[in-house]
This record gives sequence, C-alpha cells and structure tokens, in this order.
Amino acid sequence: MAQGEGEAASMSTVGGEEPWEVTSLDIWKDVDEVRSPGWDIDLEKTVSETDMEMHVGETREVTFTIGVEAFQGGSYYVAGNIFVENTGEWPADVVAVSDTVWYKAGGPSWLPATSSITTTVPLGNDAIPTGGPHVYSYSGTFTLPVPLDSVTALSNLIEITISNKPDPPKPGMQEWTFHSREPFDKPAAGGSSVVSLSDVEWMVPGEGLDYEIKSVTINGSPASSLTGPWDLDLEDAPFTLVVKKELTARKAGEYTLHNKAVIGELEDEVEVDIVVRDEEPEEGEILGYKYEDLDLDGQLGQGDVPWEGITIQLWKDGERVGEAVTASDGSFRFTGLQEGEYEVREVLPEGTAAVGSASRLVLVEEGEVSYPETPFLNYWIPEEENGSIGGTKYLDLDADGLLDEGEPGLSGVTIRLYRAEDADLAAAVTLEVASSWVLVGETSTGASGEFSFGALPPGLYRVEEVVSSGYYATSPAWVDLELQPGGEERVDFLNALLASVGGYKWLDLDGDGQADENEPGLAGVTVRLLGDDGEVLDTRVTTQEGYYLFGNLEPGEYAVEELVPQGYEATAPTKVSFELLPGEEERVDFLNAVVVGGEVVTPPVTPPIVPVVSGGTGTLPATGLAMTLLLVGIGILLSAGVLLLSLGALRRRLTA
Repeated sequence: MAQGEGEAASMSTVGGEEPWEVTSLDIWKDVDEVRSPGWDIDLEKTVSETDMEMHVGETREVTFTIGVEAFQGGSYYVAGNIFVENTGEWPADVVAVSDTVWYKAGGPSWLPATSSITTTVPLGNDAIPTGGPHVYSYSGTFTLPVPLDSVTALSNLIEITISNKPDPPKPGMQEWTFHSREPFDKPAAGGSSVVSLSDVEWMVPGEGLDYEIKSVTINGSPASSLTGPWDLDLEDAPFTLVVKKELTARKAGEYTLHNKAVIGELEDEVEVDIVVRDEEPEEGEILGYKYEDLDLDGQLGQGDVPWEGITIQLWKDGERVGEAVTASDGSFRFTGLQEGEYEVREVLPEGTAAVGSASRLVLVEEGEVSYPETPFLNYWIPEEENGSIGGTKYLDLDADGLLDEGEPGLSGVTIRLYRAEDADLAAAVTLEVASSWVLVGETSTGASGEFSFGALPPGLYRVEEVVSSGYYATSPAWVDLELQPGGEERVDFLNALLASVGGYKWLDLDGDGQADENEPGLAGVTVRLLGDDGEVLDTRVTTQEGYYLFGNLEPGEYAVEELVPQGYEATAPTKVSFELLPGEEERVDFLNAVVVGGEVVTPPVTPPIVPVVSGGTGTLPATGLAMTLLLVGIGILLSAGVLLLSLGALRRRLTA
C-alpha cells in the first residue's frame, strides 16, 4: 500500500475558518512484463534494374543485393498495472504522476535508472474519484548505467501528488505525495545472435521467362548454398549478400519477378518488371556537325567553316558508349542506337574554346535520325588574349574576415573555376549577363595556399572554394569577375577553424562537487547548447561513459546546460557560459549526486579497525557504550562544579 507525506483527513478546519477538502490514497501495483534489450535489425534489398526490355531468345543477368545491419539495443521494457483506492470523502486533485525504475548494485540504497515510462493515471481536478480500487496501466523503457550482472535488485516506484489544500494554506499541507514501490525480478539476458536469412522469389506469370541463380556471395566470399537459407551471426554484422540471376526469355509478354529477403518476421521485397518482345527494334542514329568560328562573333555564319578531325564522344547513363571523328564537312555520326537519351560531348583541342556548352543532349527514337539542337562551334584562342586567375587560400587565425600579417596559407584545398555559358566572347560584358555557369577548371592549393588558372579566354568567371571539413569561410566562398584579354585577376579566400565543446556527466558518489577517480559517468542525460541569446542551438544525450560533444562550432559566446534527471541533484553548476575561439576545444563537466527521500545519498564510511599488536599496547576502538559512559562522567563533574560555585556565592552573601 502507499505511504502519504503529510496529514490526511476528509474534513478539517484552520483557525476557525470554513472546512477545507482533503483526501488520502492507497496505491499498489504489479509488474506484468519485463524484457531485456534485443537486436535491432535493418534489412534492405535492392536490384540492379527495376525495368527491363528483352527479346525472345535473349539472356540477361540481373543482380540482387541484400544488406543486413544489426545493433544491440540498450533499453529494457517494463509494463504493468497501477491500483489506486481513494479512501477520503473527496475526489483527488492530481498535480503530478511519476513512474520510475530503481536498482541496487550491491549496496543497501535504491539508485535511479534512466526511465521513460508513461501511465494512464489522470491529471487535474477531481481526477481520481472516491472509492476504488481504480485500475490504471503503465509501460515504457529504462536503461541501467551498470551491467545487468552487477544489479542485485530492481523495483518500480509510482508517485502520485495531490493538492486538495486549505485556503489559506496550513504550513506543510500544500501538497501530498503518495507512493508505492514494487520489486521485480531481473529479466533474462538477450537471446541468440544467430539469425536465418532466406531469399524467396517467384515469377508472374509463371511461364515464358526462365530464371536461374548463378552465384551467391556473402561479404565477397562464396556462400555455402545458392538457395539458402543462410545463418548469419549478428555479432559479425554488417552483411552484404549478392545474388546474381540469369534470365532467359522464351515467350513475348510482360512479366514481374518478385524477390523477397526474410529474417524472422522482418522482410523486404523488390520487383523487376520485364517486357519481352518478339523482334529487335529498329536502330536509331545521331548526326551532327562541328564548325570553326573564324570571325569570333559567337554565331554560326557564312564565314565559318567545317572543322575536320575533332573527336566527338557519345555518353549514356554516365558511361561512354561511342566515339567518332569529324569528317571534312565537319559531320559526325553514331549508328546502331537503341531508343533513349544520349549526351554528345566534343573533345576540345588545346588552345581552343567552345561557344556555349561543349555537350548536347539528344533523344534517339526507334528507326529515326536525331540531331543535336545546335551545331558545335569553336574558335582558336588568340595567344595575346589569354589571361589568368590566381590567388591564395589563407587560415584566418582570429576569424575577423581580414588577412592579417602572419596568417599562413592552407594547402590541399579544392578551388573550382566556372565560366559564364552565354557570355558574349567578342566584347566586354557585365556580370548581369551570366545566367548559367560551366565548370572549366579545378585545382588544389599548394604548400603555401596558392592556386592558379592560366590560358583563359576573356569572359565572365566565377572562382569558388570548397571549404574543407573542420573549417568555415570568413570571406565570400565564391567571387564573380570579368577577365579582360590578357588580364591577370587575383582572388583570395579566408577560412577559420571550427571549435567544439564537450565533457562528461559524472555521478558524484560522495556529493563533494568534485569528479573523483572512482566516480563513473552517467548515461542518457540531456545536455543543451545555448547561443549568446539563450536560444537552444543543439541537444546531445550523454553516452554510456557520460560523454557528450558539440562540434563544428563557429567562434562566439555559448553556454552548455544539463537537464538534471529525476532522482538526482546537481553538485556543480548546471549551466556554464564561455567564449569559443577559433579551433578551441572547450571542456565542461557536470556532477550529480543521487537523491532519495529529499536527501543526497553518499556511501557509508566504515570506521577503521585498530588491530591489537601482540605483546604491545594496542587497544580496541571505542564502542558506543564506552563513549556514553565517558559523556555521563563529564556531565556529573560539570554539575558538581556548578553546585560548589553556587554554595560559595551564597556563603559570601550571608557573611556580608
């Protein structure tokens, strides 16, 4: 049954005022289910192609990939019922309900686990009617900061706080908390880590398209069986199982190959839709032309001539599928093409430049000749028009966005150069003309942070840095500029180091506000990162060792604060403010002590035992009885002294 804190009665009076409501609760509960952490399994199946076209008599290969990842959970599950009997004459006004799991680890004290348990006990005025028992339920998870083997006892604690208080309130009578603790047995350890993986397949319709398993590998090694099932030990996860199957078309039609991976009740399915045709489709062609822009006006005109001997490449789905060289009339041709979208790319000879893009997308249709939307137009770059763009990537030590003396260069940083696609190459232009950019160069900074792009035709350019991991830009990450004929432009970039803050949440066993050597970390505690205006920027939960970390932070004013878990009390500041400098690694630790019944729990100190030395003068430690007799003797002597002094004073008064 529950125990209540404070008095409990149905009616009472305060200073002759009107009666006030008060009630009392009896609480008890049961624990119906407790489960240990198990394995969380991610199962994913993919296929190399989801849509295929084949012809009768054709054989094609399709590859299925099964990915298995496994993680051992860290949370226990608990569930049961709560029984509440209202023994007073008034419904209970419920202001708070708490349901938590506690444990003992060899000592006499109950220690709180990290609990996340919900109940159906209602809140508010008149929440629990009189009488009962009223039955409510609870369920949720909890984590233990110590191994299960070291736990000697477990219990579930329910606390219900009511507020049927007098007006004006009587001291100590504003709220009552009733609680009940129910011990329960430790759960059994998790089950086996070995699971069975099956690969199930079927074809719809069942005839006309044959399939055969050709090979199966698990993590790159041949599997013991082509058909499975296969036993996997989750301790060795992850696994990648690759199944290669051969399809042979026997009859025209539409088919669906279903393929399902199964582990227990967990499954993932993929489908391959296959169309089988009777005849080969007619092939298509691509025909195009390449010209030299002799008058450098950026347009194909009467004075421009075909360009012979230029290499043209044909690409499809990210792979090069053909190559041709322009003829004397500037033409190129690709034949024997299936339907689909292709990319035609020209390979620019050194010293030349393209008017517009150097590639074209072309849609090929069955039995048709397709053309790029526009011919390729190139020109020779006059030697005197070549220009250059260079600069340096610096480490901004003080993160002020300015290049200061002594700030070094950064090596190995990627710098990219883009050119405005639609700029007028024959005349000066403004930056507003550019509507799209084409990547024309990429390099990495040297040992001193320097980079350079040479032999550049006039036009609009964008120089862009790729900010390296662990840094952030303190100057613009790209710069647009106009390069004049023979011009030399310089662009510098500034980056500063990102900072971090991290630390540990310690269990302060002796409550002294210091992290001692034998004191462990606390897992599952929420730590928040705040900006200089108090806004919450990010949140972390401490690891099993009590560790947390906020990384990739720009310099500035920050604070970190912990949310003290229920059942604990802070023995060090719960919020710490600080300033982060570039690249700084700030450390902030938090300390909490366990609170039981409103008091900080500290481990008992065993008094030392003084041994008796053989033949010496060693003595046994003082016992409680010996100390009591000593105190009584001192008290008697003090009383006698006071009596003698009183008699002496009386004698002098009589003599006088």
